[in-house]
Amino acid sequence: MSLRILIAEDEDAIRRVWEMIFTRLGHSPKGVSDGVAALKALEEEPFDVLVTDLKMPNMSGLELLEIIETNPSFEGLATYVCSGFVDDPAVFHGLRVRGMIRKPFKVSEILKYFREELSGA
Repeated sequence: MSLRILIAEDEDAIRRVWEMIFTRLGHSPKGVSDGVAALKALEEEPFDVLVTDLKMPNMSGLELLEIIETNPSFEGLATYVCSGFVDDPAVFHGLRVRGMIRKPFKVSEILKYFREELSGA
C-alpha cells in the first residue's frame, strides 16, 4: 500500500534524499522546508506519515509536533523525528512520536528501517 508521506526538512539535499527513499519504497512523498509549510500541507491534504527535522526556520519541528498533538484531525498521523540535535528522547514525552532517526544517517539503514516500520501501516 502506498502511503502519503510529508517530509519537513529545511536542508534541500536531505529533503531530496528523504523523497528518494520513500519513492523507492513505493510511497508518495512531499517535501516542505519548514514547520509552517508542513502545517499548511497537513491542513490542505491528508497524509499518513510525517518525518520532521527539529531545527527549522519559522516553526521548529517540536512546535509542529505540539500542534499536531493538540489537533484531533491529525490523530491518525504517524510522526517521526530526524535530527542531529536531540540526545534525550524524553523531550518528546507526551507527543505521539513513533521513531527517532539521528543525523547523519545511512540511506541503506533508513530504507531498511522504514521498509519494516511502514509495512503494517
